[in-house]
This record gives sequence, structure tokens and C-alpha cells, in this order.
Amino acid sequence: MPNNNRARVTSKGKSNAVDSRKKFLSFGLIALVFFALGYRSQNLTLPKVLRGSSVRVSSSVNVDVEEIYSKLRERFDGDLDSSSVDAGIKRGLVSSTGDPYTAFFTKEEYANFKSSLDGRFSGIGAELGKNGDQLVVIAPLDGSPAEKAGLKPGDAILKIDDVSTDGMGVDVAVTKIRGEEGSRVKLKISQAGSIKEVEVTRGNIKVDSVKSEKIGNDIGYIKVSRFSEDTDEQVSAAVKNLSAQGATKFILDLRNNGGGYVTSAVNIAGIWLNNKVVLSERFRGKEMDVKRTGSDPIMDLSKTKLVVLVNEGSASASEILAASLNENAGVQLVGQKTFGKGSVQDTVDLGDGAWLKITIAHWFTPRGKTIDKVGIEPTVKVDKGGDGQDLQKQKAIDLLNS
Repeated sequence: MPNNNRARVTSKGKSNAVDSRKKFLSFGLIALVFFALGYRSQNLTLPKVLRGSSVRVSSSVNVDVEEIYSKLRERFDGDLDSSSVDAGIKRGLVSSTGDPYTAFFTKEEYANFKSSLDGRFSGIGAELGKNGDQLVVIAPLDGSPAEKAGLKPGDAILKIDDVSTDGMGVDVAVTKIRGEEGSRVKLKISQAGSIKEVEVTRGNIKVDSVKSEKIGNDIGYIKVSRFSEDTDEQVSAAVKNLSAQGATKFILDLRNNGGGYVTSAVNIAGIWLNNKVVLSERFRGKEMDVKRTGSDPIMDLSKTKLVVLVNEGSASASEILAASLNENAGVQLVGQKTFGKGSVQDTVDLGDGAWLKITIAHWFTPRGKTIDKVGIEPTVKVDKGGDGQDLQKQKAIDLLNS
């Protein structure tokens, strides 16, 4: 099984031709839905993965796959397609890990996966993850069909078009939810204890990763919705532009940011931190790598103030960035407890157009705290508020002006 030199991809699906250590923090899968392509045929050939009497997975696991396949051909009242069977076996083997971020992609699915991570896709505009065994919304993207339909961070998705999500992986949910612009998907959700059905009209989604504005005389507000390949450059430019306009205090808004390039998160931390540890990577408990900022920060925290906004939709690289600023420089985190996604994925080219995405390590904060399934508690806990209010943002302004 070739692995193309273990080519790593970032949130744009690019390999590591330049940086062999470049990784991305998988952030739920944006907006969801890969087309599941199925072909029906009676002219079956034995899929190559099934050739031989059995598949020996390890010394203690011996799966008689050929016998199962033979019984299906003999007894199943329906059509079988060898390519679908082949992909299904690979997908089932991967799903046995129980990890929602480890997945098998066909060629078509991987192409859609890359387009999602690039910030352009057709879907509902929501990032999904798992809370235990439950499929949940990590965050609806700003202005997306999902947000307009009323989906909120933490909503449990119980059914997709009347199909139960019990035992359903994130990537399978992506396949079922994503689709052509203008088409509709029906979701049964649990929101704040209430069960209801929501119908969402899919649209073409384009995610702008950075927005900024000046608040009052001296506060610069920077909203980062995702960590793309150039997000760090955009944030740096925004800081410089706002500083030139007289901003000496900053709000970095990471709410509903599901993650992306970890290198972008490290570089953004470096706007304020001088040669500090941002995160450590551990594989099976052993530290394998440490990411540090550079030694040329743009802003001096002894002369400027910074507050970071987080909520239950802040995940992965967002949590890494928030924790590093808090633990290294005492930057206050305002909002709600974050999602708790602290694992990193590697992609392997299987050589036939298919790809494998594997959780290969977990990230820890500068003080060695785990994030995965735990999240980060804000230093100042504040609900957002209703009726168009943003109490979290107002709290950040108050803290900067105090």
C-alpha cells in the first residue's frame, strides 16, 4: 500500500513538498456532503481486496471476507457492485478505529473533501463533529444556509433525510448532507433539549477567513473564521492596518472557528508572542514535536492589550491558538468553553485515487494540558445574549477599556 512519502495535507489538500512537517487539524468537515456514487451490475468480479480465502489483519484477527462476500452473492436479494464492495470493506476497516476523524475516501470523495477545505463548496455551511457517539454541529458558518435555518453549535443531528445517525461517522454524514445548490436536506435535531425538524436549502459557500474593523478610537477587531493557508498573512496585515489607524488594543474573535492549518495558528500566535511554545505533538503519549513562534512579533503585549473570544464552536487550531496566548502571556479568553478537538490527521495516498485520513497524534497546550474531548475553559465566562446582542464582544471591549 503506497503512501506517496506520507504526503501530508493542509486545509487546502496540498502535499508537504516544501514542509515535511506541515499538518492540519481536521475541523469537522465543512458543510458536508460528498456524493455517494453507486453502480448496479450483475457482472461481478471479485474485488482485489477480497482475493484469497481470508484477510489477515493481525496475528489475532483473521477475517474470512471471501466467505462473507460469497454468501452475499448467493443470498442477498439485490444488486452488488464490486467497486462499492471494495470501498465498503476499506471504509469498514477504517471505521473500526472508532475515531470520527480517521476516514477512507474514494477518489470522488477526496476531491470534494479538498474543495471543502479550500473554502469553496456546495452544501449547508456547517462544521460537524462528534460528542461521544453523537453527531453534532460544531459551528454553522457565518451567513450560511445552516445558520439561516437556525442551526447552532452543539445541536445534535439525530436524522438526515429520515436516516438515523446512530453509529454514523462524520464522513458518512458529510456524504448525506452535502449536495447541489438549491436542493434541500431535512435534518432532525436536538437543540437545547427540544427535538425538531429543520429543512435546509443547500447553497454555494465561500468562506472568507479574516474580517476586521476598528471599534471606537483605539480598538481593533479581527474575526478569524478558519485557518487557511494565508490566514496568518491576512491577520498580520489586519493588525498592521488597524495599528496605522490608531488601534492599540485588539479583540481576536475565534468563535465558531473549527480550525484548519496549524501552521497558520502558530504564525498568528507569533504576532504577539516572542519565541514561545504554542503546542506539543504526542504520539501514544510520547512527545514527537514542539511548535514555537518566531522571534519577531509585530505587537508588544507590554504596550498593547489583547482579548480572545471563544465559544463552543471554537475547535482544533482555534483552541491551540487561544490556549497558547493565555498560557504564555495571560491573555484573557472571553465566552464559552471550547469544543475539544485536539487531534491531528495525516493523509496517505493509496495509489488508486483513494486516500486514507488517519489521526496520527494529539496536541497539547504549552503547559502540557490536553484539549481533545476536554476543551478550554474561558477565563471570563459570558453568554452571547439574544435579540441581536453580543454580550461576549461587549465584555471584551469593557475589559480592554478598564
